Amino acid sequence: MAWRLARSLQRLESEIQSAHPGTTVWDIGDEDHQDSWSDHNPSVRGDVVCALDILGDGGLDLSSFVAHLIANPHPNLRYVIYNRRIYQRRYGFRGRRYSGVNAHKTHVHVSVGDGPDGRSTRDYDDTSSWGVASIGHGAAPRGLTAPAPSLEEGDEGHRVGQLQRALNAVIDAGLNVDNDFGPLTEAQLKEFQRRAGIDDDGIYGPVSAGRLAEAIDALEDDMPTAKEVALEVWRYTNEDLTGRDAYAHLRSSNPEHQILTELAAAKQRDAALLDAVQGVDGEAILARIDQRAAEDAERDAAAAAERADILALIEAAQSGELAAAAVVDQIAARLTGAGS
Repeated sequence: MAWRLARSLQRLESEIQSAHPGTTVWDIGDEDHQDSWSDHNPSVRGDVVCALDILGDGGLDLSSFVAHLIANPHPNLRYVIYNRRIYQRRYGFRGRRYSGVNAHKTHVHVSVGDGPDGRSTRDYDDTSSWGVASIGHGAAPRGLTAPAPSLEEGDEGHRVGQLQRALNAVIDAGLNVDNDFGPLTEAQLKEFQRRAGIDDDGIYGPVSAGRLAEAIDALEDDMPTAKEVALEVWRYTNEDLTGRDAYAHLRSSNPEHQILTELAAAKQRDAALLDAVQGVDGEAILARIDQRAAEDAERDAAAAAERADILALIEAAQSGELAAAAVVDQIAARLTGAGS
C-alpha cells in the first residue's frame, strides 16, 4: 500500500535530524501495529501515517524534548507518550498514566491529526516549526542543571545529587547533597511539583525535569513580583474570559490551585496589590470555574455520545446492515439537530 508521512511529522523529523544527526526515527508500523488501529499505520482515508517514534541515540534529550512539546504544542500535535505517561491535547497536555504494553521508556511517541488512532482525516499537514533547535540551549546558572529523569525514592547517584542541589537553589529546600533519594528529598520534590503546578507524586519524571530546567533558567532573571502573580491570576479569572480557558489554565497548569494561595499571600506581602486584585475571592472564583467546567464536561460527554452513535451508523453501513443512503440521511439529521 502506498503511503506518506504526515507533513507536520516530516517537518519534525527534519528538525530533529538537523539538530541531532543520526537520530533513529520510526514511522510505519511493524506487524504488531498492523493488527490494530494505530497512527503508525496508513490512515483509512488518505493513506497518511500520523505517528513517529523518536529515540535519543543522536543526542536528543528525550525528557527535555517531551517537556518542550507539551509546553509549546505544535498546531497538529494530538498526543505524546513517554516513560509510561501520555500527554493529550484533549486534557491540556497534562500528564496521565499510560497503561499500554510498551512503556515507551527508550523512545518518545508523537501523534498528530484529529483521531481516533489510524483514522485521522485532517489536522496533520501543518508545516509550522516544532522549535526543536531551541531545546536544551538554556544556560544553567551557577553550575546548576536539571538531571535526566527518571528518579524516585530509593535511587542513588550523582543525578540525585544534581536534583538535590537544584531543589536547594530553586525552592530553598535545605537538603543535604548526599546523592541519596530519601524521604526528605521526596518531600522537597513534591513541594517543588506543587509550586510548579504539576502532579505532586514525588517522582522526578520528564515533566518535572522540564519545569525544573525552566526554574533554573529563571534564576538568572528577576523573579516575578507579587503584583505580576496577582495580575496573571486576575487575567485568567476575569468574567470576560470563557470558563474553559480559565479552567484550562488553573486546573491543568496548577491542579492544586496553588496560584490562588500565592495570590492571597501576595496581597499580604504587597499593599500595592490591593487595587489590582480588589474583590478577588478565591473560593468564588473556583466555584465559578467548577460550574463552567461541569457544563463543558456535560457538553463534551454529549458530543462523545453523538460521535459514538454516528460511528455505529457508519459501521452499520459498512456491514450492510443499513443502506448507505439511509445512514447519510440519519447522520445529516443528527448534525443539523433535526433528529434530536
